[in-house]
Amino acid sequence: MEQIGIFIAEYAEWLYIGSGILMLILLIYVLHRIKKVERKSFLMNEEIEKKLQQIENDRCVKQTEKQAEKQIESRAQNTLEKEKQESDQDAESVTVIRDVIEEVFS
Repeated sequence: MEQIGIFIAEYAEWLYIGSGILMLILLIYVLHRIKKVERKSFLMNEEIEKKLQQIENDRCVKQTEKQAEKQIESRAQNTLEKEKQESDQDAESVTVIRDVIEEVFS
């Protein structure tokens, strides 16, 4: 009977030590998984930030292109207006010259 009691006591002691070791192993495993998940999350956040930066850069490029197009259109319109004014002046000059010629020869 005494041997059974000693055996149970030793078994309980080993069980207590074993459960402590098992809990330590599980704790290490859980911490390892947490670290792995955090690293994956960090990498995903970096990737998301890179994509957002790329989107912002694309938006800036498009905005710059639109501004350049507006400037080109504005310059073209100004050039057309100047040409129209010059042609109007030329037409007016031609009309004046015709009137003068008609007066001289009439």
